[in-house]
Amino acid sequence: MSRTLLAFVNNEPEVLMRVTGLLRRKGLDIKHISMGESKTPAVAYLVTTLTGENQDINQAIHQMNKLIDVYRVDEIAYGFNAEQFWALADENLTAMGPM
Repeated sequence: MSRTLLAFVNNEPEVLMRVTGLLRRKGLDIKHISMGESKTPAVAYLVTTLTGENQDINQAIHQMNKLIDVYRVDEIAYGFNAEQFWALADENLTAMGPM
């Protein structure tokens, strides 16, 4: 099973290492990973496509949410387009409030 996650994280280089280390420890395969700056300089978005058992991916989402550098993790549905991605990103950044 392949699932795509959108996480909002601190905009620091160590964050990518922490998240990928967590996913590696869970035994998940990373098919795609992309990190970019959001409209808020202190926050970055991390898009990750994972393959593995649903239970393992759910557990990884739960563990990612526990990381201090992670603000929020959402799953992106199959067929999600760029406009929907940016709308979700803006919505989440607005909901998080000022950084």
